[in-house]
Amino acid sequence: MDNEGLWGDQTDDQFIEELIKMGLNGVSRLQNENKKINFRAKLIPGFRYEKSLLKKIEEIDPSILVGYHWDALAMISKSDYSLTKIGFVGDPLDGPFSLRSKFNKRFHVKNSFLSNLKSLFIIYFLRRYMRSILNSMDLSFAFAAHHAEELSVLSKKKCRYIQTPMPLEKSSKTKSIKNTKTFSILLLGHMFGIATRLGMEYFIHDIYPELKRLFSSEENFSINIVGDGKDSLPRELISEFDKKEIKFLGPIEDLDSIIDESDILLVPIPVDLGIRVRILTSFSKKLPVVCHYSNSKGIPELKDGLNCLMSNDAKNLAEKCYFAFKNPENMQEIEKNAFDLVKNKFSVNFFSNTFQSLIGEKNAS
Repeated sequence: MDNEGLWGDQTDDQFIEELIKMGLNGVSRLQNENKKINFRAKLIPGFRYEKSLLKKIEEIDPSILVGYHWDALAMISKSDYSLTKIGFVGDPLDGPFSLRSKFNKRFHVKNSFLSNLKSLFIIYFLRRYMRSILNSMDLSFAFAAHHAEELSVLSKKKCRYIQTPMPLEKSSKTKSIKNTKTFSILLLGHMFGIATRLGMEYFIHDIYPELKRLFSSEENFSINIVGDGKDSLPRELISEFDKKEIKFLGPIEDLDSIIDESDILLVPIPVDLGIRVRILTSFSKKLPVVCHYSNSKGIPELKDGLNCLMSNDAKNLAEKCYFAFKNPENMQEIEKNAFDLVKNKFSVNFFSNTFQSLIGEKNAS
């Protein structure tokens, strides 16, 4: 996936022609499709609205244009604009493809050769369009630190990490671990997202058996899973969640009540795609977090033993959960540090001040 080389400054059709010359005759079908549609608008729909947005901009005459995520950035990426363009992005567009393939293979979902080839081309084009979009921005930001680094390399133009702004609880009351008979573990996230799906698989196969080993018959624990899309999971995986300690609650409106009833949030996602807003949400609501180390790639402010409990090992993650159960006093300090982190580095005010400072630097340069 080199930035240079094959695609260079070629048009989409020229790029495909080069691939055909290299012997990849299977792409001729894709070439025919490409002639019928605006290929880039099919992959990134925001490109369809460039002209209509240009008219609106001429009407309101702003001094700065800000876009959030790839579709919005595609809409404002035309070089016609003379005003300052600023873009914010989350995950790279090509990120989920390889992860979906790994997940499907483990559950015997086989893709045809043509389907795999098509996915490869889509990844190439997405990376090409991301580079083009980022290069059209005067300033670009990513909410995940590791993606900011990756996108800087891809575009050869600085993409800055900026912390996700989070609302804060008004109450300063400490939540802390409850001294109840049942230790309540919460898992959050809709099951359509590939990161959450991989986390669910890792949890039930590797972490849950360790929890069963650690908690004695007199030490009860429960696991509540909140989020939509359970039926989208493979049947073999769903059946493995049929345990007395586990409840799928589905999508709920009153998340605060579930958080109040929980002792910890467990984030078992073992891949470094994006950031976990659920971690920051829990910090802001004073719910202690146990998570996989991969989540610190996007949020480097996460520190094991200081504002959360982390490990890259399933056995150790289960032990961290058990530690939280047995040591509520320690968790109070971790909970406080986590809340202070959000208050100091992930607040709306901190975001606003950082953003304005960087705009000032850009205007002064």
